[in-house]
Amino acid sequence: LRAPEGAVGTATAGGTESVMMAVKTARDYARKTRPDVQRPAMLLPVTAHACFHKAGHYLGVEVIPVAVNPLTFRADVEDARAKMTDQVVLVVGSAPSYAHGVIDDIPALAALAQAHGALMHVDACVGGCVLPHLREIGVEVPPFDFTVEGVTSISVDLHKYGFAPKGVSVLLQRRPELRAAQYYACAKWTGYPVVNSTSLGSKSVAALGAAYALLHHLGRDGYRTRARAMWD
Repeated sequence: LRAPEGAVGTATAGGTESVMMAVKTARDYARKTRPDVQRPAMLLPVTAHACFHKAGHYLGVEVIPVAVNPLTFRADVEDARAKMTDQVVLVVGSAPSYAHGVIDDIPALAALAQAHGALMHVDACVGGCVLPHLREIGVEVPPFDFTVEGVTSISVDLHKYGFAPKGVSVLLQRRPELRAAQYYACAKWTGYPVVNSTSLGSKSVAALGAAYALLHHLGRDGYRTRARAMWD
């Protein structure tokens, strides 16, 4: 995903948890850097996965729906621009959207986010393990990854086209200070200090171990071969 030097990542229990942590990052990072934000909100294309609505519900982040082009089903950037406010902490784009399989205009959405001091999350839970390999075999893939200036985080499900068993996704953050906003820490009780990078305190390492084994077993060539077969 062509992450820059210094980028960091976290393994999660699935795409929903990756998305929830991306939304939490945006909310908490704004708390530290944008004191004018009192009612955090996110610009969310109507084709984005329902887990963003769940994250907004859990974390108190208002969802501002963004229309999509009725022919292409890509997010309408002008509608997003019209709905941008000083309370928006996150702009979301899909690569691709789960229901329609199209990639939003990530460069335009990221530029909008960057111009207003918001973070930009790319939901590549479906495409993160396919699109890079399609690009490497010569398929024209719209820009969606960290080479797009303004993209601050990307979610990738290894249990989809990474072929790992259910229960493992990855949230990548462009900069360490963004992941710092993702953490929760508590030392206000009588037990041990609790420091969590995800919403779960305890989780099995089985799916993560399987994903690690598969990544090394298949390698780039294995993923390219499978991407080509799926594309054909």
